[in-house]
Amino acid sequence: MLWTHGIITPPSLSLAPHSLSLPAAHSQLLPQILPQVRTDHARHRHQQADHVSNHRRRLPPPLLPRLSRRRLRRLRPRLLHPFQLRRARRRRQPLLPGDAFDLVVRAKTALELACADILAVAARNLVIMMGGPYYAVKLGRKDGFISKSTLVEGNIPKPTMSMTQLIKLFASKGFAIQEMVALTGAHTIGFSHCSEFSTYIYNYTKNSPSDPSYNPRYADGLRKACADYQSNPTISVFNDIMTPNKFDNAYFQSLSRGLGLLSSDRALYSDLRTRPYVENYAANQTSFFEAFGRAMEKLSLVGVKTGRGGEIRRRCDAIN
Repeated sequence: MLWTHGIITPPSLSLAPHSLSLPAAHSQLLPQILPQVRTDHARHRHQQADHVSNHRRRLPPPLLPRLSRRRLRRLRPRLLHPFQLRRARRRRQPLLPGDAFDLVVRAKTALELACADILAVAARNLVIMMGGPYYAVKLGRKDGFISKSTLVEGNIPKPTMSMTQLIKLFASKGFAIQEMVALTGAHTIGFSHCSEFSTYIYNYTKNSPSDPSYNPRYADGLRKACADYQSNPTISVFNDIMTPNKFDNAYFQSLSRGLGLLSSDRALYSDLRTRPYVENYAANQTSFFEAFGRAMEKLSLVGVKTGRGGEIRRRCDAIN
């Protein structure tokens, strides 16, 4: 057992290294995705029909014949998911799990929706399955024409970024500091590869093997869990060691105890600009859930495109 400031954490649950194969979880997720996507899709089509009908009523009679079916379809919302799905190139991305893409492919064969819509609903439903809050997901996205890994740089946060860099990045997308902290609360589930934080637990300085912001016993457990990460780069550790299989506010509660896995996690508590929100969410799970839901709804609208700005892919791993 691992003691962390008076808290007992079973290593088998939290710090045991694991690989990226998650077929059991995916088999549970697919039945959850399809009914909800179908329900959301039906609701979206009904709302779209009402919108088009009302739009036609407002048009002068001479214009009605000119409004072709194709132009009516262009009245639908065209949302581009900020994180584009792209084909896994295993030679360049050896850590990318193939079974996650298989799940999306299986959902795509059963649904006439954009891959971006499927990903958005799957993410929301996974949060719910893990005990997190429900939030609305609008449908009608288009998949992008371009999917290049080079376009990711500078558009998503990195665990090695300073808090100032993170705040600036989120602000460039229209997010306030409080929203950024709420979104980071998604680290209550998931895992990170040892390579993402190895420089903070091995030979940090001459006088300290690890970053002093870590709980010492936690850092020792991480070193043991990641001992073979250089020969096996798929080794990873849960982001939240307290309740890794539950979406809750334990992630925020752990930060004050030195149990933040990534450098950016620990910075949330050490930086005075973000600590008040961390403390609020640590004390009030309802407040966190409400803020997270609002921020996720807002995130799903980043990068909206209309008209011919995208397409509904026939296959999620290739452009039409």
